[in-house]
Amino acid sequence: MRARLRSAFVLFLLCAGCGTLRNTARIESTGDVYSSLSADEIRFARALAHYGQGLICQDSFGLDSPSTSQDLADAVRYFSEALELDPNTARLYPALAVAHLARKENDKAIEVLEKACARQPENIQPLIDLAVACEKSGRPAESITYFTRAIKMKPQMEGLYRELALIYFQQKKNAEALALLRDGMKRVEPQGSIVNFCYNFGKLYESVGMEDQALEFYKLAGTSKTEWPDPFIRIASIYMKSDMPKALKTIDRALEKMPDEPKLLFLLGLLYSNDKQFEKAIAVFQKTEITVQKSNNEKEENRLNPVFYINYGSACERSGQLKKAEDVFRRCLKMYPDSHEVLNYLAYMWAERGENLDEGLLYVNKAISLSPNNGAYMDTLGWIYFKQKKLEQALEQIKKANELTKNDATIIEHLGDIYFALNEKERAISLWKQSFVINQSGKSVSVKLEQNGITPGTILKEIESKLKSNNTKP
Repeated sequence: MRARLRSAFVLFLLCAGCGTLRNTARIESTGDVYSSLSADEIRFARALAHYGQGLICQDSFGLDSPSTSQDLADAVRYFSEALELDPNTARLYPALAVAHLARKENDKAIEVLEKACARQPENIQPLIDLAVACEKSGRPAESITYFTRAIKMKPQMEGLYRELALIYFQQKKNAEALALLRDGMKRVEPQGSIVNFCYNFGKLYESVGMEDQALEFYKLAGTSKTEWPDPFIRIASIYMKSDMPKALKTIDRALEKMPDEPKLLFLLGLLYSNDKQFEKAIAVFQKTEITVQKSNNEKEENRLNPVFYINYGSACERSGQLKKAEDVFRRCLKMYPDSHEVLNYLAYMWAERGENLDEGLLYVNKAISLSPNNGAYMDTLGWIYFKQKKLEQALEQIKKANELTKNDATIIEHLGDIYFALNEKERAISLWKQSFVINQSGKSVSVKLEQNGITPGTILKEIESKLKSNNTKP
């Protein structure tokens, strides 16, 4: 963790004393006469005094005042004098180096830290300080050398791998960085911080659209011994856009390590559902619900959320298991009575079948009260009115829905259905055509057009012809 190493470096300078106090002679007082101190004690006392003065000057580092420059110069002088008096005190070297860095005297800072390393070859901290100072000074090659040496000294120190990996990335040496992190995962226990580092880098690459690089980091995070589902979920989410078998294989592999992990089970169900393998999706969703119920003892914070039940119920409905879908949604509403998504889904499902319309009306009105400007919910309300033969009320609601959503194929088709029921055939056909252009895979609207003597395929040709005659690109 970059911040930790840096902050440790600074705290090391500002908060520590000037070494461990040596055994000092007891000072006895006889009137105004004190016993004399040894030469070493006097030298140590003077070094401590200079170090203290340097720290006082350091307090004003970074302040926007005329005295700042002089304070920095004074800090360098005091720390230098302290070091001359007591060159064996390790804490004086980084203090002087920081003062030089603050004055942009980078070479001098590095020289001081090199002396510290020579004096304390077995101590890793001066080596880390030197590596950080070199990086800050624009000398990445030297920084890489010193961090590499530090890793050899303490291969279990996880922060070193992250620091060095960041320098490699800045130098566009991604292969070296990945190799280093793989090595770190083998050596560092526990692996958590390096795993998080790789995972967060993956998210960073994914956020800017560099999915191939993101996959490298997610895969690296997933190779750890830590049973953490998130890297596998990110990998599968990327694959599902273009390669569903790979996405499914990723989750299957993860479930071998974590067979009862609800996140993985839920995503597997979602993948099956998106791939229209509804029976498999339902089986996985059912297993997920049972697994969570067994493990969580009905604690509210551990419940499956409404998103899970929407996807579970949707898979049931799309597979034709309408009663099972209804049961799933009702179970969800017992736990989450204000889940407007579930209230609307169940109401619309009933409206499509022309069943439980009065109950559906209560549900969708509650959904609208919870999410007032939701065009989809307005459409459900209008569609229930349509099924109840309340055409004027249906028209009013679905017009509102169309204004809120703009260019939703289903809502425009519903609007056409209402106008057709009101005997405004031409207007209905125009709306159905519009719906078909937006969603050419809509089967129901294609049937309606064909029943009224219009071949859906000719609609697109007509549009293309008009655009060409107006010199407009489609």
